[in-house]
Amino acid sequence: MKKDFGNVDFCVTVDVEDSNPEYILNIKKICKKHNANVTWFVYPAKCNQPETLDTLAAFVKEGDEVGLHIHWPRSSLSKLYNMAPDKIIKELQLSQNLLASRFDLKSFRGGGLCQETCVLPILEQQGFEFDSSVAYKLNESAIWHQGHDHIFPVSGYYPIAKAYDVIAYDDKQRSTILEIPVTRGVPSPNFWCNMLEPGVTPLPIMKLIFTQYFERRRFQPLGLLVLILHSWSQTKSPDTLKDLDKFLDYANNHGVQFTTIKQCGHQWKKIWDISPELRNDLLSYRFNSDTKASFKAETLKILLTAYNFKSNPVYYIKSVFKM
Repeated sequence: MKKDFGNVDFCVTVDVEDSNPEYILNIKKICKKHNANVTWFVYPAKCNQPETLDTLAAFVKEGDEVGLHIHWPRSSLSKLYNMAPDKIIKELQLSQNLLASRFDLKSFRGGGLCQETCVLPILEQQGFEFDSSVAYKLNESAIWHQGHDHIFPVSGYYPIAKAYDVIAYDDKQRSTILEIPVTRGVPSPNFWCNMLEPGVTPLPIMKLIFTQYFERRRFQPLGLLVLILHSWSQTKSPDTLKDLDKFLDYANNHGVQFTTIKQCGHQWKKIWDISPELRNDLLSYRFNSDTKASFKAETLKILLTAYNFKSNPVYYIKSVFKM
């Protein structure tokens, strides 16, 4: 029996970090099977072969989107805010120039979901409208500098101009960039694998995270789910394609609406700008406290903890002490 969670935008996103067309064709084949359009975040420094870019351009004609993806130099070591603005601008412009002849770039993602407040106005100046570089309670400071603690897990939102992770209720102070967060476990320890990433997060846990987001949320005009993959992950994680196929089928059977980051963003912007009275509903992520929902939440937390400890006990212990 089909169980409908309501109006839910589901964005399948892929960070394209190589020029192997076979990888993206494999992902596209599965997504096409489930009528799911894809947002391909292309990293030009690693993906710049004409054959691969032409393949992606053909996907765009079928309804997909291509956005820009950059791993900021030394961001994992020196923190992004130590980069001079002119270097950020130069990196953006060089990357845009490599893709501009084929794509109209409106969406952006920082490598490792690494992003800082200083980049928002620069993205705006370069013509971007949407960013998908944050995730709820993501703090992988041992690897990437992020520290995004005040993210709304099931909502698109505008950050204010002076702080990346604070919701802007005042239009005069907000950035014009709309944030589309990557989905992650709620509640969750601070681990990368608690995202919805096929082949990395086990399929049963992905399904638990999915239901956690939508069974326990209060009514919203829209729900939001953002899946993240990497083009190369199918070689390092053999279950990636199989899990993607099963998870998209599971999502299809629960009444989601597959969309791209740009399409989803325009929909959220329209509601935000035209219906200010709905903003609190859009940003609501409070959960009902019924027994069934609480049990599922605790089950998810236990499973995530066990999986993380089994996968990488040293990293798990270090992360616990950083909470």
